[in-house]
Amino acid sequence: MGLQYNPKSEYMNSPIGKLTIRNEFPQFTFQLTKSFENVLESDFDFTQINFRVLHKIKRLRKATTHILAEGGIVFGDAPISHLYNSTPNYTFKNPWKKRVTLAGKNSFETMGYNEFISDKFMAVHLKHEITSFKITTKFKPQLTLVTRVAIGDIENSSYQNGLEFKSLKKGYIESGLEFNSLFKGFGLSAFYRYGAYKNPEWSDNLALKLTYKLRLGF
Repeated sequence: MGLQYNPKSEYMNSPIGKLTIRNEFPQFTFQLTKSFENVLESDFDFTQINFRVLHKIKRLRKATTHILAEGGIVFGDAPISHLYNSTPNYTFKNPWKKRVTLAGKNSFETMGYNEFISDKFMAVHLKHEITSFKITTKFKPQLTLVTRVAIGDIENSSYQNGLEFKSLKKGYIESGLEFNSLFKGFGLSAFYRYGAYKNPEWSDNLALKLTYKLRLGF
């Protein structure tokens, strides 16, 4: 069951359904998932609650601050497919150049896949987009400052047999810069992992990514 609440947005009924004519913030999302044991041969009985709050603040000179707060909790014994991995987007492949991939929208760019698993978590994503620099009529790079924080825990980690992962109870932090629209919508970004879960080798804390922004011209 899902609920979307956008108190300041405006909608219009049309022959093809309801259309959004004014997309405003904040926006709230709530989702409830329930699994019943022994129903249609189900093996699990658990309840999952997720929430998300998205807010956008338009500042002077067309700068924009994006704030995303999200979290969730699982009650009962759930398989790892219904726990939280905090949306990681990093691989520790070698040589290091194999780690350069495409950046995600709201993912942790320095966190390894399945490195952290939680049955309860909360994360905050902060992005501050600075107005594009009009160097020429076609070359308009744009700089974005990013910081992401996550915290969580898992109650019965031993239930997930044969899997090795960490807890987020000490708090995970990364910050970075995005240089967008450098060439035909493509750009570059750099992120660094620090705090309680930083890696001993500094290069394992650094992530370089490609970014892409589609401009429709309006």
